[in-house]
Amino acid sequence: MTLPERAPTRASFLAFSLLLAACAGGEPAPADVAGARLDLHVGALSLPGVGRVCYDVRVESGASETVWSRGVVGTSAAGGDTTTICSDAYGDGAGGGVAYVGTCDASAPEHTVRLWIDSIEDENGAPLTDWRDPCPPGQDGAPGGCTKPAHCDANADTAVTFDLTVMRAANQGFFDVAVEFDDIFCSAKLDCAYDDAGEEPIELLFRDGVRSQTAVVGFACTGGPGGAGTILYASDISVACGTPGSVSLAASIAYATLEDGSAVGFEVHQGSAGPPTLVPMYWERTGADTWATGVAAPTGSFTSGELLWPLGPNRVAGPSFDTSNPEGGSGLTVWQRSGGAWSIETTIANTALGASHVRYDAAHDRLWIGDSAAALVSYWDIGSEVVNLPSIEGAQCAVHDFSGDLAIGDCGGGPTMFDAGAGSQAPLPLPAGVPTASSLTRGAVLSDGSFLGVLQQPAATAILVRWTYDGVKSWLATTIVDDGAAGMVMDWAESGYVAVTAGAGQQTLYRADGSGGLDSWATGTLDGGATAGFHLNGVVVGYDSAPIVVGVAEKGGEGVPAAGVLGATATAIALQELPLTTPIPNLQAMGGFGVDAGGDLWIVGGDPATFYDLQGVAGSDDAVWRVHVAGAALVVDDHVALDADAVSMTDFFGHTFAPLRAVTAISGTTIPEGGGGVASAFEPFAGGSSATPLAATPLASPLGPAATVAHLDPTVTGNGWTTDPDPTDGVWGYAIYRGSEALQCDGVSCDKLYWNAAVGFDPAVDDCTLHFEATATDAPGFPEGATPAGARYPVIVFDAPLTAGGAVVCRKDGLDDGSGHVVSTYTPADTPTTFCYGYNGEEAVTSPSCSDAGF
Repeated sequence: MTLPERAPTRASFLAFSLLLAACAGGEPAPADVAGARLDLHVGALSLPGVGRVCYDVRVESGASETVWSRGVVGTSAAGGDTTTICSDAYGDGAGGGVAYVGTCDASAPEHTVRLWIDSIEDENGAPLTDWRDPCPPGQDGAPGGCTKPAHCDANADTAVTFDLTVMRAANQGFFDVAVEFDDIFCSAKLDCAYDDAGEEPIELLFRDGVRSQTAVVGFACTGGPGGAGTILYASDISVACGTPGSVSLAASIAYATLEDGSAVGFEVHQGSAGPPTLVPMYWERTGADTWATGVAAPTGSFTSGELLWPLGPNRVAGPSFDTSNPEGGSGLTVWQRSGGAWSIETTIANTALGASHVRYDAAHDRLWIGDSAAALVSYWDIGSEVVNLPSIEGAQCAVHDFSGDLAIGDCGGGPTMFDAGAGSQAPLPLPAGVPTASSLTRGAVLSDGSFLGVLQQPAATAILVRWTYDGVKSWLATTIVDDGAAGMVMDWAESGYVAVTAGAGQQTLYRADGSGGLDSWATGTLDGGATAGFHLNGVVVGYDSAPIVVGVAEKGGEGVPAAGVLGATATAIALQELPLTTPIPNLQAMGGFGVDAGGDLWIVGGDPATFYDLQGVAGSDDAVWRVHVAGAALVVDDHVALDADAVSMTDFFGHTFAPLRAVTAISGTTIPEGGGGVASAFEPFAGGSSATPLAATPLASPLGPAATVAHLDPTVTGNGWTTDPDPTDGVWGYAIYRGSEALQCDGVSCDKLYWNAAVGFDPAVDDCTLHFEATATDAPGFPEGATPAGARYPVIVFDAPLTAGGAVVCRKDGLDDGSGHVVSTYTPADTPTTFCYGYNGEEAVTSPSCSDAGF
């Protein structure tokens, strides 16, 4: 990369907004009917040398019918398209801004607005060709473009905004070949040889004292002189080796167990190129301690998270990715099992989900969905259409609990009641003196229909509030705890109990008493003495008619597992420690409740990290206890500790502390030395004694032997490791180099940063491919590494083969040189993409949302 001193040109942005005006009903009005408007506005581009910009637009109703459209996708204005919307006819001409009027259809209120950039022309009317389209046409009959949802209300206006960043080639200035976006010039390359023929391989890193074959990854960006500062973002660097197009298994997780002991979960798959995907799996239990080889649930694949929601026997839901959709939209799918086979019951598309944003209402067979991208709450009566409640200001919408047609949550505008019956939402009142900017962080419905919620106040203090309906027309708010430290609410809706953290980590258990009051229990005593703290993980009801509380108490400065039979209200919960002959470090989480054929209750506990961290924690086995109630006392058998080095009993965790049900097996994940995970199952309910360690039965993958994937940490400095952790993969060493280059532009710093890597790979390991993604922005950067919501943000992607056919095939791959190995493109869809690692010129950091980084 050469770097002559030259100031950058301005960034290229599109700001595109539409205002949907509804018809009162029936057929949508034509664009020239007064009072039925769609006001479309496009902000002027800041690209230099732009004469006019044209756009193709289509508005689709919830019935997937076209309400109206302008422009012919694939035919430009210069090529004869007279219906496209151009800035010289509907806007400011050279600036590229437009204004246009259209309609929407209130009889089918859920709309999709689809946008394509028809063309960008210079001042002389000649089409510009040096820009990369963020909203390209689809393939194989798919429409493509960029899309936004819109709700059409009769006699009301709805604004829809597109924020697009347009990349433009920058073949002069700071780099030989570069792209410009967001006031940033970036370039990249991958070299394995000094010459194009590959006769002079790069031998940089030392292998056994000898310089050996090395791939050099280069990524650099500059914001130019006088900027706020450049921030670089990157993924980890992965090298996958195996048969081209094959799929390797990085980990498999059994997430929940069905009533017959069969397990459902997912597997982490890594292809020969590209990021990993997660595929839903099912392992049938064919007999005692016996499970058949897993089968993949049909269609699509997960793209993130370990999310599965059991929806009753033989039915699960989870986020899915439609591989037939070139837009790469994510959605939500329900799978059902019949006759031993899994099939898709129904699916919805383009839904951005998170674990805390989905709640299942079994009585209505309904999923409440908080959409983290579109800032709205939806409900889905499974099998019918999704209903989007009116959107409000905010983001990261979450639904915390529900009762009947009502749900409580928050989208950033404060505590809100969502009503599926009325299809509406309304703010909930705040107690006197509480700031209006307070937000509902967690809430739970009580058995009498009232609910408790934690209000986070702007001064970083929190209070516990109870909302009750006055029986006529309004909700009333009453402060229950006002010590400034109310915390996480845990609820067991079927039992009517709610646990709230308050004060110095203490938890109090509440239950509606049926007369408008609240029963409560203190955080408890442990083995007859006071305990400094008790974290309540579950309440089991319907078992011997004696509610049992389970959690972790503090004893001797450490947490110990504890359980007890719930006593009279207003008394301390009498707890007893669950014995552990061999201590389990950091045992904090309890879960996996079930009753065996003999009527005994089984409890699982362990390090919470093992529920999520597939790299494992040495010695962090789970433990299993068998208990039963005798009168008012809890009888605990000797514990059963799992004897693998690292085991995660994931069954029921975070899902079903109540209601209690019979089980024949518990699913989990064994974590072998070196990381990864193997889906496993355990049968603690038949044979042996309570002191017999549980043996894990690995659940087989249909993929056979796994190929190798090496994940390399880009935040290290210098050599990544001193000893190769996996001699069987294609990488024997790597090093990271990053810094700020002392480059001057017109006498001031150009603020140029680089983030480079040297990867030592083995030419004898066949079919290896390197994958890496990177982007940049101005300071202060992206919150937690996530690109802006609703934007397709520019990104540089490396997908380069290193070896094939027993030889090194990597040569010199430059940015957008036609090889397709190092390309500038956009993040998929219009949902935020998180880059786990950032660098500001001084330090490299890992995003808090990426604690399960791949390396």
